Amino acid sequence: MAEGTGFRIGHVALQAEKEKGREMEDTIEVKAISGGTVTWNTAEGELVGEGDLLAVIADGKGRVFVHAPAAGFIEETLVDAGARVPSGEVIAAFRCAD
Repeated sequence: MAEGTGFRIGHVALQAEKEKGREMEDTIEVKAISGGTVTWNTAEGELVGEGDLLAVIADGKGRVFVHAPAAGFIEETLVDAGARVPSGEVIAAFRCAD
């Protein structure tokens, strides 16, 4: 089974802002970069570090791993575990730690 690393919306922009010395948004939308079934590895409110695994989105061909863009927590999951989502769907709101 093929496996890939999923980047959440804002990851590239987040890196660019960090490089420019700018502050990032407090809340980041987490999007599915591939359609499939969502499995949550992190619960709402659970503190995670940058790069920690938040969720896995699997289809018949492989899995995409969704990692935390920064230290913080999932403020709200917008889809239930086991739900199928299309590519580009917002699946959670992530709150960056202060």
